[in-house]
Amino acid sequence: MPIAKIRACANCDTSTIVWQTDKPIKDCRGFALERDVKGRSSTTMVSTWVGFKGEKHKPGESNPSTIWPIQRYIWSDFLVEPGQTVRYRAIPMVGPAGRLEKAPPDEWSKWTDWVTISTGQTKGFEAYFNRGIVPAQWMAHQKPNKASLQKNIGKVGDKNRNFLGGALRTALVGLLAQAKKGRSRDFCESV
Repeated sequence: MPIAKIRACANCDTSTIVWQTDKPIKDCRGFALERDVKGRSSTTMVSTWVGFKGEKHKPGESNPSTIWPIQRYIWSDFLVEPGQTVRYRAIPMVGPAGRLEKAPPDEWSKWTDWVTISTGQTKGFEAYFNRGIVPAQWMAHQKPNKASLQKNIGKVGDKNRNFLGGALRTALVGLLAQAKKGRSRDFCESV
């Protein structure tokens, strides 16, 4: 099995998968990443936003990693949802661009262990994150008017504000609601 190791780690918003090969894979152009969500009857291929050099595509366009394979040994899956339990396997994609095929199954990785998209998996610790760097690039591709974006982000309930706030915003709003109900001791211990 050329893919010797694979591992997935998760936080409250995303999972990151890393893998390693033990030898070169003939004609390999990259890797497809297959996602299995616990409780679903079928698996899906993780999407990517990077095609091959010289290939034309529209800004923001994505394709399954079987078409635009991951051309490195690490990938963050931003399309998982909080609370999902997932696992992954890497599949070498071989052949020329536009006519890629999956390598034989004996060259695929094993499945990673299951990971849950959440925090609090280590007793006594919870970590939450906003979406600042990668989504900022995504927002730039949306070409929003700077003034209207600033106005919208300042508006409670705005979809862009909620998206960029991520799990951190949700957790803080929850803690503030607890404090407002008179549970200030819980709030102070949580901060």
